[in-house]
Amino acid sequence: MPDAARVVSLSLTAEWEAANGAGDEAQSQGEYAIAEQHYLAAVRIAEQLGLEDPRLATALLKLGRVHFRAHRYVEGEECLQRAVGVQERLVGPDHPTVASLLQQMAKDCSNRGEPDRAVPLLMRAISIYEKTKEPDHRQVLDCLTA
Repeated sequence: MPDAARVVSLSLTAEWEAANGAGDEAQSQGEYAIAEQHYLAAVRIAEQLGLEDPRLATALLKLGRVHFRAHRYVEGEECLQRAVGVQERLVGPDHPTVASLLQQMAKDCSNRGEPDRAVPLLMRAISIYEKTKEPDHRQVLDCLTA
């Protein structure tokens, strides 16, 4: 990486860490509107680092969680779907990280009284876990009892 590009990348990394940390701090204090602004900044910064950067998935997941806490389910689900897409590009579609995100999406659907949307997500998560974990692994069992 040329020196100028490396400096920009390091600067963006520091900015992302600051925005993400500020979002975490605000969320821990129940300041969800403030956390949302910091996580939005973290998403924008991560997008500059690359659409396949793991920090993008992290920021999208956290932003999605804040949207869900604010009962803005459509926005939250869109963030989680984007996070799944990033993770699929990073680690492949059959990775436990993808399954974990799918399981979270299914839980959110179930909590909103949308079992028809939750079941396919859980089934895909179970399928991934069964390929990558032992059948009696905690994550498989968690999906089966969701």
